[in-house]
Amino acid sequence: MVAKKAQGAIISVCGMIKSITIQNIATIKKAEIHFAEGFNIITGETGSGKSLIFDAISLSLGFETDRRAFRPEKSLSEIKTVMTDHSGNQRIYDIKIPKKGRAALFLNGEKADRQQIRQLSSKSVLLFGQNKMSELLKSENYYEYLDCFSGNDSIADIYRSSYEHYKNAAKELSRLEREKILGDEKKRLAQYEKREMEELGLKPNEWEETSSAIKKIENFEKIKTHLMNSEEIVCSSEKGIFALLKELRSEVNQLEQIDSSFGDISNLTDQLCVVRDELERVLSKMSDFEFDSEKLNSLRQRREKISSAMRKFNCSFDELIKKNEEIENILSEFSITEETIKNAREKLSALEKEALEKSLILSEKRKKHSQELTEKISRMLESLGFKGAEFKVIVSDKKSAENRIGGYYLDTTGKDDVDFSFSANPDIRAEALSKVVSGGELSRIALAIQATTMQSRLLPVVVFDEIDIGISGKTAQAVGKYLHDLSSSRQIIAITHLPQIASFADHYIEVRKNITEKRAETSVAYANDREARIKAVAALASGKTMTKETLDYAESLINSKKI
Repeated sequence: MVAKKAQGAIISVCGMIKSITIQNIATIKKAEIHFAEGFNIITGETGSGKSLIFDAISLSLGFETDRRAFRPEKSLSEIKTVMTDHSGNQRIYDIKIPKKGRAALFLNGEKADRQQIRQLSSKSVLLFGQNKMSELLKSENYYEYLDCFSGNDSIADIYRSSYEHYKNAAKELSRLEREKILGDEKKRLAQYEKREMEELGLKPNEWEETSSAIKKIENFEKIKTHLMNSEEIVCSSEKGIFALLKELRSEVNQLEQIDSSFGDISNLTDQLCVVRDELERVLSKMSDFEFDSEKLNSLRQRREKISSAMRKFNCSFDELIKKNEEIENILSEFSITEETIKNAREKLSALEKEALEKSLILSEKRKKHSQELTEKISRMLESLGFKGAEFKVIVSDKKSAENRIGGYYLDTTGKDDVDFSFSANPDIRAEALSKVVSGGELSRIALAIQATTMQSRLLPVVVFDEIDIGISGKTAQAVGKYLHDLSSSRQIIAITHLPQIASFADHYIEVRKNITEKRAETSVAYANDREARIKAVAALASGKTMTKETLDYAESLINSKKI
């Protein structure tokens, strides 16, 4: 934005909204609105659609608003906002809203997401609607106002960082203590299980071998019978293998005598005899097998002991064999020692002390500047029409918070409660701002707080939606003068219905609603020459019927504007 001359000084203003084009939103079929540097006023009758312009700017810059305002019978609504930065570079924010489906946002013709658009635009434009005013008066924001006014931003950031480190250390200590308790419990259980496993003394394949041995003893009678029958078959001199092999050998010898080529058969017969002898030896050895009831009971007890362990640990024998390895892993896994806990407690203690020290420094700064802020906001409120009003910035110790350190309650904002109290009348005791402020007072108090505490943070462009609600007369004139003065260093766009504020405009935009048989449509006109400006301000003062008196009154308001 180019430099603007104000009260004899040249002040550079960084960035501005150049124009906004709106299509198919409520009564606006198509409107292209141009803005200028300095103080831009938007006026119009109630219901003409002037607040739609604020909503349109909000939407195109990535902020939410009421989608019910879109023209329902049209397939597409579109808003395009053109801005320039301090170097004169142009940025175009464009949003296309279909009748159904999601809106599409664009930045300089390239598709962008809403968060990206909002993050970028919020560095240049402050939207000061009724919701924003209410937000400014929330008690959780008072810390920021006081710290900004006091120059405590860096101190507050240092404190918050220190406090976060303290909170993280407290969480870590709590985690270590919990894990140590759980670890100790698991270790005790693992050590008990290890003793059990040592007493059990499992061997690989023991389950299979034990079960096989039990089966063998349990089937003693069958085994004995089959062994005897086998011996009979092998060893019997009448019909056993022995007798048959003897006959076979005789026949084979006869063949070999006739022809030596039958020697192979003789060799095979010899091998059969060797096998028979080995089979006889094995059967003879096995025939010594006797029933042993004590061994059977012992084996059964051993198998039951193993089976009980398998049921207890709900696993197979192979898994049970691996249990020792798992137990050893558990015993080595938990390495949180008393020394670890001790070190964590010492770290927490040091961070606790540091956070408390930083909170005390921050608190001292707040208390030091609270009276000065009280006086400045009070003077600002008086200039905005609050005669005899009482405003106080109160800094006190917190009564409760998430942590208590050194006798103080602390959270991310410090050890202080920061409250704003207000009374519009000198005979009524001041109470919490949120309890006593009325709709007519809200806009001026929010403006006074914002302007006094956040002057250095006010962005290059500030857009106000009906900041004049609930005021009139000299109060409105005071607000108009303040906004005009504020526009010496930034672009101000304000929607108003009061002639006292409108008379201060550098650039005057009239929103008109034209009603035909078929529909109502909104159009835009400019009243920037003197005659048009007088008529526009007079129309605000008296409505459509203008008399010489209202024209004279409008001219007097414009003449009273100090440039």
